[in-house]
Amino acid sequence: MNRPTFLALVTASVLLGSTVVPLAVPVPAYAAATQLTPPTNVQLNPDGTVLWMPVNNNNGYTIYLYDASNNTLLKTLTSTLNSSSYSLTSLLSLRTTYYVKIVTRGNGVTTSDSTASSPSNQLSISTQVTLSPPNPPTLLPNGVVQWSNVLNNGYQLNVYHYPSNTLVGSRVLPKDTTAFDVTSLIPGTAQYYVKVMSLGDGSQMMNSTESGSSVPLTLSMVQLSTPATPSLSDDRVASWSHVPNNNGYRITVYNADNDQIVGFAQAPKDSQTFDLSKVILSDGTYYIRVSALGNGSNTSPDSAPSTRQIYYLAGDVYFVKPEKLFSTVSTMGNVPTTTYDMTGSDIVNDLSRKPTAYNLLVKLQSNQGLLHLNLPGTVVDKVASRAIALSTLRLQTPLGNVNLPLSEVVNLAKKSNLSLTELTAQVEIGQSTLSNAGGLNMTPVTFNVRLLDKSNQEVAKLTDSTGYIGLTAPFTTDPYVDLRTLAGVRVTDSNTYSPIPATFTSNIDKSTSVTFQFRGTGTFGVMKKELHFPDVLATHYAKNSIEALASKMVINGFEDGTFRPNETVTRAQFATMLVKTLGLPDKTQTGEPRTFTDVNQDSWYNSYVESAYRSNLISGVGDSRFAPEDKITAQDMAVMVARALKFADPNVSSLSDTQQTAALSKIERRYELASYASPAVALCVNKNILSTMTVNSFSPTVPADRAMAADMLYQLLKTLNFTN
Repeated sequence: MNRPTFLALVTASVLLGSTVVPLAVPVPAYAAATQLTPPTNVQLNPDGTVLWMPVNNNNGYTIYLYDASNNTLLKTLTSTLNSSSYSLTSLLSLRTTYYVKIVTRGNGVTTSDSTASSPSNQLSISTQVTLSPPNPPTLLPNGVVQWSNVLNNGYQLNVYHYPSNTLVGSRVLPKDTTAFDVTSLIPGTAQYYVKVMSLGDGSQMMNSTESGSSVPLTLSMVQLSTPATPSLSDDRVASWSHVPNNNGYRITVYNADNDQIVGFAQAPKDSQTFDLSKVILSDGTYYIRVSALGNGSNTSPDSAPSTRQIYYLAGDVYFVKPEKLFSTVSTMGNVPTTTYDMTGSDIVNDLSRKPTAYNLLVKLQSNQGLLHLNLPGTVVDKVASRAIALSTLRLQTPLGNVNLPLSEVVNLAKKSNLSLTELTAQVEIGQSTLSNAGGLNMTPVTFNVRLLDKSNQEVAKLTDSTGYIGLTAPFTTDPYVDLRTLAGVRVTDSNTYSPIPATFTSNIDKSTSVTFQFRGTGTFGVMKKELHFPDVLATHYAKNSIEALASKMVINGFEDGTFRPNETVTRAQFATMLVKTLGLPDKTQTGEPRTFTDVNQDSWYNSYVESAYRSNLISGVGDSRFAPEDKITAQDMAVMVARALKFADPNVSSLSDTQQTAALSKIERRYELASYASPAVALCVNKNILSTMTVNSFSPTVPADRAMAADMLYQLLKTLNFTN
């Protein structure tokens, strides 16, 4: 049988499930001989080699080659003593499927031949062609090698050092490539030559041998160029310029605040962009450097850093980047004023690409004087319309930070019968022109909100807000300041002060900041005031409450220095305390008729009673009367406090019947409560505004004393997080 010109192995098939037993092989019989066992694990490999597990005491093996298509025995072969493999490559010349069986041979005296082994796996043979190599390639002085194209499925290029003939680098190239720059493959300056081999497909075409070598030439290693113009997009996508002969790119991501490496990414060969969203995972400022990767020491140096990019990844926040703001500097009353403007159409377009954002974040860097941020009405309208109850302007500056509900701006325009989209909302924050105000422990900070027309003239100003606004400002670098002695105050143009809620925070750098909570706008500062009263003993249940409210200028002692905690409180006095506790602005309106006929406009408490009424903290006793000089009962005090709680925090809801019953069960004299007062008293118990001591002594219809008033108001501040 003639063997075809080109034959080779391709695939191995599964083991035979069953096969026809071949013709019996004659085995000599010896009466005293021990029959050997047949080999196991017989395997016919794709390269034509048959393997098996050796058998002890063998005298060699007999190998039977079969045509699996008809179970015909094709060839019988013998192997040497103790062998475990045999090459059948020269015999597998038919385009068919083969398998083998093996018999262990005995010595004919003490051992006899085994039976045939189980069939091996089947091996299929098909016709293949071995490719021809290209002619010897040409190596040029610039390191580019060229060769003629032949039948191929790609090429493998091998670079050798001369005269050592050492392989220094290889590269697999795409189909029909006929040139390549080998300078990225060499380790240094020396003489080199190149050989090329044609690559097959592993099935019908087998790899060629190497071509002849090119003429050796002296080549110098050329380091890859450094990528230029690295950048980060708003969507965390890195980009850079292309570098020839790269093998990919390494991107290093840095935290711009401390220049620490955040992470790395490797981009594929010849790419020029890469998504870094899996590396940049948190808010912050970042930059990148990019290097082109080679096959070794020819990797390029890192690029210059990209421009810094700030990311705020929360879906509800749109960050107005500094490059979108335009500043001008002027002077107002000897105070430098920096005004920041933005192009409304640009911001609106950006917002359209982030439809989930309903908060604006703006960071300004100026650290002195006044800052004016001008927000186009179109921007405010675009953001606020997405979630009017939640939308805010988050303004962060070295002089102070504020979260302004944008609903306040929208409502200001509506109340003024103005079209917001035709106006500019100006937010002012910074050092007040009242910087010489005496008695303050900090330069006062001012906050204002105005609406400007197209001529930049003020057409409306926010004086009162529907909710509390928080303003945080730096206060002191003294880490030992006694926070219990500090009070937040609102400063008027005449340098008078009225209390407002304020909390103090010790920062990581040991400085202290203050957060003012207020309605409307104004100028705010901090005063230090420490009061102790000789008639309030250390064991008195309300001592801390009394001294805290006294330091916050909510309550006062008497001229003789006493507090007189057991004295009763009038309705006008408690209304005044309540207005001061909440830091409400004066809401009296000149020219309007009196709300209560028994509250004279020239009385010391008129403005407080009027402000309390207009804030829905109090109501009259009937017939347009307030009874300001009457002593206030404990239950009426609780009613006012409950109203104040809901006024300051609209999220506070009334108690269910079950909750109300549980709360009132703690009051021994609950059966004396008037029906109108029961829900309020229960709420005060539930929120711990009526503390254990006041609950135990609570007598609904008995006039309340000054100690109880101070304790309830201080507990109210704590419930609202309006004090430390």
